[in-house]
Amino acid sequence: MHRYTKFAKTPILMGVFVASLALSIPVHAQSDVNNRLNRIEREIDTLSRTIYKGETPPAGSLAGMMDSRYQANIEVRLNSIEEQMRNLTGQVEEATYKAEQNEATLKRQINDMEMRLNALEGNNTLPNNVENGSSVMINPDATPNDPMQTNLPQPSDDAYYDSDGSSSIDSTIPNAASNNVSVASASADATTSYEAAYSQLKAGNNEAAQQAFQNFLIAYPDDQLAANARYWLGETYYVQNNYEGAAKSFAEAYKKNPKGPKAADNLLKLGLSLSGMGRNEDACVALQQLEKEFGPTRSALVRRGEQEREKLSCS
Repeated sequence: MHRYTKFAKTPILMGVFVASLALSIPVHAQSDVNNRLNRIEREIDTLSRTIYKGETPPAGSLAGMMDSRYQANIEVRLNSIEEQMRNLTGQVEEATYKAEQNEATLKRQINDMEMRLNALEGNNTLPNNVENGSSVMINPDATPNDPMQTNLPQPSDDAYYDSDGSSSIDSTIPNAASNNVSVASASADATTSYEAAYSQLKAGNNEAAQQAFQNFLIAYPDDQLAANARYWLGETYYVQNNYEGAAKSFAEAYKKNPKGPKAADNLLKLGLSLSGMGRNEDACVALQQLEKEFGPTRSALVRRGEQEREKLSCS
């Protein structure tokens, strides 16, 4: 009987044990979840204090780890910005250096051009003369005048030079009353005298035109047409292949009116004249000055200058 009772109680005790075990598992799981929630809540609170109150988060906390990652990210960004600034600084310094070098080079070339023009004007020997090159004289009687635009029709750039470099005469300037105007006529005004000289050039009377322009410049050195007259005087020499006389005239014309209406023409023809004399290096200086002064205009004169520089292999 007692043995039966003992065995009868055993299933009951087992059931109570299993039931208590089943009940204990959810309670433990619930406690774990609550602990996790409490820990997350503490981390959030700590993070909030760090962000809004500037407190230092405790080591090992979520906020502390986030703060460490944030600081690392900031450090990487700062290093990147510093590297970019160093690169930009280097680029600025390099650009500044190049600009200073270009300015120094331009000044040297301008000074060289001035020296060569002074040599032409002062009858000094030009640098790098060829074996038969002689010095060039400039008429000291002519005085400088302010550059002024002429009221007479001007030849267009495209009409100045043919492909072989020869001069094309403009036919828009009216003829004088006579092609045999006396160069000694003191009563003729400047315009009539200029037109008379130009008409001689247009008619192919180069020696007469040369004399007429010379007399015009003696009589009217400060006239508004003097700049044009100096250029066309050079042309009278150039078309006769008298490159020395042409170089002298074009050099004088450019020096007296470097910003005048014929400045670009004078530089081009000065280069061509010096080339004709065999002074290629001097010719390159004049043609390079043409490019520097008038390159942006891209006129026919500038394009012709480029062709000549290529032909002379100018550096």
